[in-house]
Amino acid sequence: MTETIIVPERVKAFFMTYTYQKTKRYFAQVANDIKELAEAELRTLGATDVAGAYRGIYFNAEPQVLYRINYQSRLISRVLAPLCSFHCPSVQNHQGRHVLSRAVLGTSSRA
Repeated sequence: MTETIIVPERVKAFFMTYTYQKTKRYFAQVANDIKELAEAELRTLGATDVAGAYRGIYFNAEPQVLYRINYQSRLISRVLAPLCSFHCPSVQNHQGRHVLSRAVLGTSSRA
């Protein structure tokens, strides 16, 4: 006998789609020396909302434009598609040490 598990639609929607599928936002890795040239190249290839970031460029693109960027870009080393994202605040205890590192990594609060 097979047991059927009922999963709420909002849970399915959260786990069955990745961030890039919802937002069409990608990250292009590029060397810092040629970042401005790569931003111009992305715009020329059809990307929108192009914004420089640390070690790369964020941009929006429809699937057709994304394929064009992957095949025709000469300056971008790779394009990354974010699978998920979440807020991770930096929490410090009263001694100024990061609580997250102690809880997750199992490190001692004494130094």
